Amino acid sequence: MIMKMSPRRALVALAGLAWVAVVALVMAAGGAEPVTAGLLGAVGLMGLAALALGLDLRARQLRLAEAVERQEGRAAAEPDRRAVARERDRTKRERQREREQMRLLVSKELQGTFRQIEAMQNLYAMLPIEHALPASRGWPASPDLLLMLVDLVDRHRPRLVVECGSGLSTLCFALAMREFGIDGRVVALEHLEEYAAQTAELLRRHGVDDIAEVRVAPLEPYAFGEDETPWYARAAWEDLADVDLFFVDGPPGTLGELARYPALPFFLPRLSPGARIVLDDYRRAKEQAVLERWSTENPGLFEVETVPLEKGAALVTLVALNVTWWATHRPSDRPADVTGGSFKEDVVDVPAQQAASMRSSPAPMLAPENDPTPSRQVPLRAAGSATERL
Repeated sequence: MIMKMSPRRALVALAGLAWVAVVALVMAAGGAEPVTAGLLGAVGLMGLAALALGLDLRARQLRLAEAVERQEGRAAAEPDRRAVARERDRTKRERQREREQMRLLVSKELQGTFRQIEAMQNLYAMLPIEHALPASRGWPASPDLLLMLVDLVDRHRPRLVVECGSGLSTLCFALAMREFGIDGRVVALEHLEEYAAQTAELLRRHGVDDIAEVRVAPLEPYAFGEDETPWYARAAWEDLADVDLFFVDGPPGTLGELARYPALPFFLPRLSPGARIVLDDYRRAKEQAVLERWSTENPGLFEVETVPLEKGAALVTLVALNVTWWATHRPSDRPADVTGGSFKEDVVDVPAQQAASMRSSPAPMLAPENDPTPSRQVPLRAAGSATERL
């Protein structure tokens, strides 16, 4: 039975038995009266009982304190467990969102790559490409843009194509001219001699250097009202007239917000009625701002269709209702080029009713100055585009 007791109770029981044994031995030895021995035994047992009770109460107090401590620990740990659970759920949601974003990104990139491959296959089917082509996409023109340009040549058969910038697009223009039997030419304006030489060699290798030419046109500063921006040297383009297709892919956008704005003020009187302008990189805010300014300064002069290409493009078509404007404003007059400064002698008087339909923006008013050639690196900006009419 003692074996089933707790250690403290067993110890007290053993002490009681030992005390009884001692009292019995004393009585047997005749050292104490029975009454005295009995009282002594009773007192001893009562003391041992009190000790056992005290030990038991102490043990209960300790167990109760331990229980309270455990309960408090669980209560304190509960908020931590909830926080850990919330953090785990948040991390799980973030990972799921990241996986979904990655999936969409990969899917979009695969679709875009497929469209570029498809466009390149169409180019090879439409053009007599007999030699290797330089890399496309990135800074050079993407295949979908090249296909659009070739398709414009095929459908509208321009006799003069002018390009701001040069490269693979210049070659595609020339190859399309020859393949579709168009009696015309391509002129590319390039501000860097190195790139001009590379494009010229590309044209020579493909046997179209008799159709297309690359003109070195250093960038010179011009002022448009309070705005100043560099553009191609006047000597490189002032002889051009009756331009049917105008491809604006330069100067680099890193030159400023209005780097490509001068294209229309300078070339508007040099465009043929119904001419088309292609503004590249229309996904960027800079090109969108340029087109908005063109539209604001020339209300009703053209229609604009945005084309959802890889880098975006805007197709600007001059409307036929302004044919009379071209009848009175030829390149020799150049009223759209400048309203003051060193070029003021080029301005001619325009009847009031015709002047009302012209844009309000002046063209360059500062004489060209020597300006170091800037970097040609053009950062791309991703943005959405959709077909619209301005």
